[in-house]
Amino acid sequence: MSTTPADRPLTRPAAIAAAAGLIGLSLFQLALALGAPLGHAAWGGTHAGPLPTELRIASGAAILIWASAAMIVLHRAGLGLVQTVVGSALFVVPASSGLPTPTQVDATV
Repeated sequence: MSTTPADRPLTRPAAIAAAAGLIGLSLFQLALALGAPLGHAAWGGTHAGPLPTELRIASGAAILIWASAAMIVLHRAGLGLVQTVVGSALFVVPASSGLPTPTQVDATV
């Protein structure tokens, strides 16, 4: 018997809490990408002050990854996000982690 998120009363609050944490990570990465002097708290902590250019670019990419993960969590909890945005996120997160994207999985079947 399959259940929906509405059948599990803690699913939505847990998804909102998880998404809030992921959005917090996105905002932290945004601050790093814009040059905030938080290098000691990110990417191994080896850079005091602002990050070097290559890590600022990586932080910019991390914004997309964390925000996409937040959208997927909310969508899976049934919180009604736009399907095309979530569909795009399903490609960003696996591709950034080295996992196969949905089309690569279909191609190997």
